[in-house]
Amino acid sequence: MYCTNCGSKVEEDQKFCNTCGHSFESWDELSHPALQKSSSSKRYSPVWIYLIFITTLGLMVWGFYSAINGSNGLEQIGENQLQEIKKNQITKAYYEFSSTKFKEKTSLSAFRKFVDENPSLSEFQSVNFEETQKENNYGVAYGELHILDDVSIPIKYEFIKEDGEWRVLHLELDAPQIVTKSEDPVTNEVISAVKAQLRFIKEGNIKKAYEEYSSADFKDSADLELFNKFVQHYPYFSNYENIDLLTTDHEEGMAKVTAVLYADGSALPLEYTLKNEGGSWKVWSMQILKSPLSQSESTIHDKILHEPIQEFLESIRKGDLKKAYDLTSSKFQKTTTLKSFENFVSRFPIFRDSQETFIQNSLEKNVGQVRVELEDAKFSSTMDYTLIKEQNGWKILGIEILENAVPKPVKEQKIEKFNGEFLNQVVSNQLDNIKAKDLFSAYDEYSSSDFKKATPFENFARFIDQHKVFSENSSIEFKDLNFDNNIASLTSILTAKDGDKAVVEYDLVKEEGAWKILGVKIISHEKVIQEEDKDNVSFQPMQFEKLELGTKLTSEGNVSNPSKHIQTDHSDIFATLYINRAVAGAELQIILEHINSGSVLPPVQSILDKDGDVRLNLKFNAPKDGWPQGEYIIRVHSLPGNEDQLFPFTVIPERD
Repeated sequence: MYCTNCGSKVEEDQKFCNTCGHSFESWDELSHPALQKSSSSKRYSPVWIYLIFITTLGLMVWGFYSAINGSNGLEQIGENQLQEIKKNQITKAYYEFSSTKFKEKTSLSAFRKFVDENPSLSEFQSVNFEETQKENNYGVAYGELHILDDVSIPIKYEFIKEDGEWRVLHLELDAPQIVTKSEDPVTNEVISAVKAQLRFIKEGNIKKAYEEYSSADFKDSADLELFNKFVQHYPYFSNYENIDLLTTDHEEGMAKVTAVLYADGSALPLEYTLKNEGGSWKVWSMQILKSPLSQSESTIHDKILHEPIQEFLESIRKGDLKKAYDLTSSKFQKTTTLKSFENFVSRFPIFRDSQETFIQNSLEKNVGQVRVELEDAKFSSTMDYTLIKEQNGWKILGIEILENAVPKPVKEQKIEKFNGEFLNQVVSNQLDNIKAKDLFSAYDEYSSSDFKKATPFENFARFIDQHKVFSENSSIEFKDLNFDNNIASLTSILTAKDGDKAVVEYDLVKEEGAWKILGVKIISHEKVIQEEDKDNVSFQPMQFEKLELGTKLTSEGNVSNPSKHIQTDHSDIFATLYINRAVAGAELQIILEHINSGSVLPPVQSILDKDGDVRLNLKFNAPKDGWPQGEYIIRVHSLPGNEDQLFPFTVIPERD
């Protein structure tokens, strides 16, 4: 039984609520003759009536204050901070709502960067907190930022009490979700129960997911240990990136929900049955919707899944991107505009001139998955298509590039007679701006958009300052020009005022009718190059020979027992990068990426301090929850530049 005034739990035989003092006796009982005062009873004086009124008013104010600062207080704090962010009052949002611990870990500038990198914090239409919890001085609130009518971003606030006031301890955003909305409040309650249970499972709080969201019948048939084994058997529950609630139905206290969990480029469909117990929806059963396909069924499924993809790719080859876009699902179009889709296709030229080969596919109820290899004369790419059945047929719900533009052995074709004077002029104009100390114009006017994304202005300015062949340039001599996939590579020899020389390779790309610099790479430095030998200059580029990985170091600081298969859960990962023909002052950017989830650690930046063969030691700190199992790559990027070298490895669980 619960108090009708404040919601606190009470026993059935209680007459008053221990929390707010509300009476549970009905007016009918209070009007019974046996309980009434006689007419000759003493009447209350005006003074007593006044005191009773003041006391009652005080209790009402206290109850109102408790309600505001109780379970709803956390919601209000989170919503107030978000509203300040939406008004671009970032400083106020930071100082007025952040805890001391939050400010110790996150500076104002880092908070601004976080807001800039997550535009949903300032562009949301509304915010809704579904659940709050408090224990001692710690609180948590789960909610959603509604971005579009059918798209929301899950948000999690953690709070800590400081000097009697709740303050923000942690703020976390999840991946965008497709929202299943209904005019029926019961349907929305059922969906909220499923999402809450899945959220606690993902966070590792299996006990709470079981105890608070399982029906009595469910608990009778499956104890906590069995439920835990079931959840652990399907990694989708802990690794899902998105949830799609396809159908809902309810009747006479029972409801069904068909959900799809997306993780690692694949999908797990399951069916929930829920039961209404005491006004709350509880899980009555969970069923994985998987069954082996017969050969005849498999042939039919090949046809119904392959045809939409074939039509999609053929439309792109013909240049009809609008038709290709129309072959995507309504949910795809809710989150991806036609312009964004066109930009996506333009980033992968292999879509436009290739032949597809279907590798494998699977079909579970209304969701299908197909792995496709696209191949042209030079490259091949592997990608996964997710399809969903809509009223007008099968539509593409998502495309994941698994392996992009793997080159085939092909001889680069040198263009002997091409007149590249206009390309030379772009490089010369940038150098003129550099020599005139106008670095911003050199960066802004002559760099491509991809160059600017990979290389902030501060890095560009530092690179120029470290190499006097640019900052103190006296001349430039253009050597070779090559073209590959609409990218021009221009090799030149730059000479500084003191005679130092460097062979520099420029990559250029055409943007909106104008050629822009895509990458700048110093191939090698030379103090003196004799005039008669200029035409025979041949330098070897800097080479990343190998990368050794492990979880322990020797006494000399080297990786102990290096391997490409790392057995670890929570240990730090050490790496040693061996570089041949290093160039002093070259800046490297090292990025660690988990391929299965697409998550990326913040890049590690290092500036080489000497020429020749160099060994660079690196350390990657283990995440709070440990390293996810699966495939990883370490991407080594030379700044400025656009060529990456990849070093793959895998993380496997530690042996007992």
